[in-house]
Amino acid sequence: MTHHFSVNRSSMGAMIRKSANRIAAGGAIALTALMASSSYAQTAVTVYGLIDAAIVYNNKAATSATTTGSSLSLASGTLQGSRLGFKGTEDLGDGLKALFVLENGFSVDTGQLGQGGLMFGRKAVVGLSGNFGQVAVGRQPDFAYTDQAIYTSSSPFGFSTLVNSAHAMNLDRTEGSRVNNSIRYDTPTGLGGFKASAIYGFGEQAGNNSAGQSAGIAGQYANGPFNVGLSYFQAKAASAAGVAATIPSSDTGTVCANVTGSAGDTCLKTLNLVGAYQSGPVLVYVSWSQVKQPLAGGAGARTLGGASNEKINVYDIGTTYRITSAVKLMAGIVQDRASFVGGATGRVMQYNLGVDYDLSKRTDIYSLLGSQRTSDMVAPGIYGAPGTDKSQNVLLVGIRHTF
Repeated sequence: MTHHFSVNRSSMGAMIRKSANRIAAGGAIALTALMASSSYAQTAVTVYGLIDAAIVYNNKAATSATTTGSSLSLASGTLQGSRLGFKGTEDLGDGLKALFVLENGFSVDTGQLGQGGLMFGRKAVVGLSGNFGQVAVGRQPDFAYTDQAIYTSSSPFGFSTLVNSAHAMNLDRTEGSRVNNSIRYDTPTGLGGFKASAIYGFGEQAGNNSAGQSAGIAGQYANGPFNVGLSYFQAKAASAAGVAATIPSSDTGTVCANVTGSAGDTCLKTLNLVGAYQSGPVLVYVSWSQVKQPLAGGAGARTLGGASNEKINVYDIGTTYRITSAVKLMAGIVQDRASFVGGATGRVMQYNLGVDYDLSKRTDIYSLLGSQRTSDMVAPGIYGAPGTDKSQNVLLVGIRHTF
């Protein structure tokens, strides 16, 4: 018996094409998965960030050379600087890893880049880590501003702009400063609670290698509820005497008084001694910072960090109390004692209160209140200078989200 089959060539072609497409798609998926598996086995990359925005009320903001008025504004990074970052490591074998971090800062209220408009103004480093510790080169903070280091014990308000000006206009570097053209070494963890760090910033001034350079060293001991840290940082003038000189190896906008010196002379010395102790829900902070400007001179206005400001001692004592797992209260007092050329002195007192409420592990809302009083010098202000006035009160209500 003979059987006859009728085949539709068009249908058969379509079936073949579909099968081929499925095989190709399956192969591509398998190849992609294999490549991804191979890649992730060697390299781990993390995208992270933080967005912080607050409404700020200032009772005295300068409106002219002699008058003030209240202001209401939206600000970015009032508790912590808003940022977007990328970090990664590659396993090179035998405990050695390559690492990189690229982190920018930005303003939530305007969308502009921070740190003077730099693409990766907060951090841009590449380096190696292993049993010897870690070495990184690029633009990076010194130990005074690193997470879990000096700043964590310097104030209950951490990175907050609430205490930035009261900490010697950040010349003590606890509220955020970086070192350009730098190489940094950190000891490995697991040394009985002790960790040390050293950083060097190349001045990159032709003909004078010491001009514009900076260097710092620090150590920290953390064991159980007790944490103590010590850091020292110094910078050298990049050029001959001028009222203020930018330090090429330090953060954008960072200047030191340079009235009496030459290129390569030390223009800034900063020493920080901090301690913190945890007892149940209470964490107590105590810190002392001393800032010296050896090249200060002249009879300029008595301002913190100004051309006539020879020395500043900063005293900060504060506490946090966790009422519940989600609610934390903060309180602190900061005092600046400033010395000026000719023997004049001035003082800044600032009282701070705050409350922080965790909505989740990644989102919290907060309110901060700062009250500053100044005597025998120009008031630095908390959020913008108050002009000729000697006092200022600031209230912030904000939200912070990490990812």
